[in-house]
Amino acid sequence: MSRLEYKWIIHGDDITIESITPLLRDEINVAVLTVNTGLSDFSLIKAYINATIATSNELCSILPTVSKIDSDECVSPLTLDTRRLINATLHKNMEIFKNDLSLKWVIHSSVSHLNGKPSMIETGNYSNGQLNLYRDHLYPNDHSGLNGRRFLVTSLPYSFFQKKTVIGNLTIWEGLTFDILNQLAQDLNFTYDVIEPADGNWGIDIGNGSWNGMMGQVIRGEVDFASASFSITAARQFVGDFAAPYFRDQSVIIMKLPEGNDKLRLYLKPFRPEVWLSLVSAVLITGVFFWLISAYNPYYKERHSKIKKKESFFYGPTALLYVYGYILQQGSDHMPKSSSGRFLIGCFWFFSLVIAATYTGNLIAFLAISTVDLPFNSLEELVQQDAMSYGPARAVALVMLFRDSKLYPYTEVAKTMTEVKNYEIAMKQVRTGKFAFIAEKSYYAAVSADDCDLVMARQEFYPTDYGWITKMREGGLLNKWMKNRIPKNLQCKGLGPVTKAKVATLEDFQGVFYVFLGGVVLASLIEAEELLSDRLIKQPKQDKEIRIKDSEK
Repeated sequence: MSRLEYKWIIHGDDITIESITPLLRDEINVAVLTVNTGLSDFSLIKAYINATIATSNELCSILPTVSKIDSDECVSPLTLDTRRLINATLHKNMEIFKNDLSLKWVIHSSVSHLNGKPSMIETGNYSNGQLNLYRDHLYPNDHSGLNGRRFLVTSLPYSFFQKKTVIGNLTIWEGLTFDILNQLAQDLNFTYDVIEPADGNWGIDIGNGSWNGMMGQVIRGEVDFASASFSITAARQFVGDFAAPYFRDQSVIIMKLPEGNDKLRLYLKPFRPEVWLSLVSAVLITGVFFWLISAYNPYYKERHSKIKKKESFFYGPTALLYVYGYILQQGSDHMPKSSSGRFLIGCFWFFSLVIAATYTGNLIAFLAISTVDLPFNSLEELVQQDAMSYGPARAVALVMLFRDSKLYPYTEVAKTMTEVKNYEIAMKQVRTGKFAFIAEKSYYAAVSADDCDLVMARQEFYPTDYGWITKMREGGLLNKWMKNRIPKNLQCKGLGPVTKAKVATLEDFQGVFYVFLGGVVLASLIEAEELLSDRLIKQPKQDKEIRIKDSEK
């Protein structure tokens, strides 16, 4: 295969431009020097080498006759020493050529594309020892790229990669893929027209080595190339060439967001049932303990008659009401006076503080985030349900994955999936709530940017690469273009894989429950100590009173 870095210089009295043109290729540089004189080959070499000495370090040796133009025919490029020797020879014999005013070389150079095919154009002349170039360059291909060649390109609208806008008779293609293509067109000097495949497909193997969609158009030579965000697969690489990968994507399951949880039970959601049961038990235990302390503690016995029962801890329902108020962060006019009561209420206050703070935080999260229970979160769960139909778009890489795989659940998906004509129709079905669309995560990111009724399952699978030009990626152009194309002002943030607010479990409250139970135990011990102390103090007094009464008798 010829390469642009090889420079061919062809000379001879009998060589014509018409004889050279059929031998040209897009990838080759040729300069043809013709002159109407019968000079020898040695004289010809000396005459035109001065006109080309500065063109390339890889200047191929001169061919007196030409039957094939290819790098395989290119002998060793001229070395620096060889060029110096030729320069010296030219300098020594320059007077001969300067005196021959009739000597004039006409120079034609190859261009990769002119009027639809490789051609030769006149680029200058060499006369009177002077090189005159009309285009400033002996080899236009090095500086003119593809010389304005017009390519036929195939593409399909898809997410932010390829966007198609029709205004009257004008069709405008935009997106990340066309950012790349436009940069290439500018750098390589070409233009393009875009068509879409008649069947509207991306392209899969349909048997007998035939492909449909855009892949089929490229393979059959109906277009020059495809400009689209193709997933690079082994099957596609076998029949076509892909540029270096620049973007990695995953596949996900897209569905309509199910209805949220029952709003009537929303206020019970922050805690699991066992936490609520433990909380109610803690309130009852604390209320009963306050009532027992008030009823039997020595401190209260002496003041029993002075306290209104229904307004104090002496009355069971009132004790429970006060405890319930404490856990709701409400104060009370009546505070325990005994040491055991104060210790118990201190532990219960700490317990209530932690419970109330946790409940408040979780409740805010549940109110702020629309929590949902998805019908499925993986391909395995998808194939086990029958409430929704599902499938990918027609003739995409995912179809080949499911069709050719021997692994579960891909094999099961292949049996039951429904292929949809295109992405737009698939999304219409998704919004009915009866269809789950298997597609790329980047596509979900684009369509869900302003549609809050869409959600994707948690599982991501089948990582694929999109291919394009390596230097654009390394130079930072791709990152710049992606930032410009990916939606920025998302109205529905947080609706990727649905994340639920964490429900507090009993394990989360182990520490605070231990504090509460420890307070109950210690309060009980203090109460027992107070009762014992009261009895020990009162018993000598009673014995003394009995002795006094006996002496009075």
